[in-house]
Amino acid sequence: MLSKWSPVFNPSTYKSKTHRDSGATVMHTDGSKTDEGTGSAYCILENYGIIDNNHGKPLSYLKYEIRSTALSIWQDNWDNGETGRSTHDIVLRVSNKPVGWNREELIFVRGHGPFPSYLHRFNLRTHDNCSCGEEGDPMHYATKCRFTLSWHSQTPTVSLKLQWLKNILTNNLSGTRLRLLIRFLCDENNLIVEDNH
Repeated sequence: MLSKWSPVFNPSTYKSKTHRDSGATVMHTDGSKTDEGTGSAYCILENYGIIDNNHGKPLSYLKYEIRSTALSIWQDNWDNGETGRSTHDIVLRVSNKPVGWNREELIFVRGHGPFPSYLHRFNLRTHDNCSCGEEGDPMHYATKCRFTLSWHSQTPTVSLKLQWLKNILTNNLSGTRLRLLIRFLCDENNLIVEDNH
């Protein structure tokens, strides 16, 4: 029985609203409102013609259509977004499956963590320099900083930086070194940050 999906097969039960972002009509069965910039499953169903084209189709087919349409929208947002560019360079395709990175690898790739360059962006530090005087970003600590010599990797050329990062994330020995580096930075932050604003 398709009682859960009956609104899909009976469009007269929908309450129609106009979405303010795109002017698209958002269909709701319960009269609730959709926040700007987000869509509901019914919004996707209607805007991409899945409701109109799939009357009488099996539920599994509708689920497939919704999933593929949602992934397509997600991929478009991922490709054209302004945030997450460092991660986008490594993970080009969106997926429902996790990437498999641990906490330390995520901190390094995204640059969100105990790095002065990150903390300075949010005015949590007065400057973005490491205690050694150079910019305190993840690459600095992984390749140049004198306080993290034990965990250094060879500095990649600009043209090979992306490949270097991919290799670090897939090589077990390099990954272990990276995890130890990030743990050190998290535990001993007072050694690598010049001031605590």
